Amino acid sequence: GSGGQKTIVRVSRYLQGAGHSITFYIYEGVQAQSTQEAKKILRSSFKFDVRVKKIEAYEESDALIATGWETAYPVFNINTKAHKLYFVQDFEPYFYGLGSKYILAENTYRMNLYGITAGPWLTQKVGRYGMKADFFDFGADLEIYRPKGEVIKKKKICFYARPVTERRAFEVGILALDIFNKKHPDYEIEFIGWDVSEFEIPFKYVNRGVLSHDKLAELYHESVACLVLSLTNVSLLPLELIAAGCIPVMNDGDNNRMVLKGRDSYVDYVSCSPIELAEALSRAVERKNIKQYALRAVKSVSSLSWDGSYKKVEKIILREVAGR
Repeated sequence: GSGGQKTIVRVSRYLQGAGHSITFYIYEGVQAQSTQEAKKILRSSFKFDVRVKKIEAYEESDALIATGWETAYPVFNINTKAHKLYFVQDFEPYFYGLGSKYILAENTYRMNLYGITAGPWLTQKVGRYGMKADFFDFGADLEIYRPKGEVIKKKKICFYARPVTERRAFEVGILALDIFNKKHPDYEIEFIGWDVSEFEIPFKYVNRGVLSHDKLAELYHESVACLVLSLTNVSLLPLELIAAGCIPVMNDGDNNRMVLKGRDSYVDYVSCSPIELAEALSRAVERKNIKQYALRAVKSVSSLSWDGSYKKVEKIILREVAGR
């Protein structure tokens, strides 16, 4: 249920609904996965029904699109008339230390695959390798995240906590929240994104783990602010949080600002320092007009949707295939 998987499914569902024939090809890495298991996951976790085959069973198509960096290799190597593209949602070399995996991921940007990137920051990053690309903007599902009734804020904040994902700076977040908790012990802190029960956390917290969209929306509606750290491409959370009236506290950087530009008036950007992050969370909960501020945040993204993003991806694919 990662953000990357959700975005792939969202776009694929739109393309399928627009009349395009979609097939998911499974490229097995370390852990084998049957097509039956993949279809089951897609149906149960994403309510999405699509053809699923092993990459060895590839059939000719108009476009063949790589997703994660590992899949760029079979796409590059397959002898096909299809136009080859690369759906890039993050700068994946940053997922590793400087070693073989970093280099193998980095080399995929030199394969002459046309990039469809999640936001302009990635277009710029892959462009440094001579890779041609275009981007789509992030959206948010207002049917889920927009408050349905009166905005009621509790003494609560949340934290996007994914210790298994280095780029989410889990340890920095814990240090920041420890400082915040000492100053505001009356505020409940809820962790979302992963089961952290095996970690030693120096303050009282609620371990929510992975939540459904509806449960996330409910938590955001109740929370004053949410700590969301992203050291590579921006997370999907900030726009969903703003739509729900919850103020994102984020680390500053082009990776976040470039993608959210024009829709981030209610994001509190600070340096990725525990002290500054804790101070930003404190400012959020000490604000005198918390409810009114939340309502203004909601209104600031009232026209937000994913539809424009889906249409942009379709436009890029049709343009590149036709151009070829």
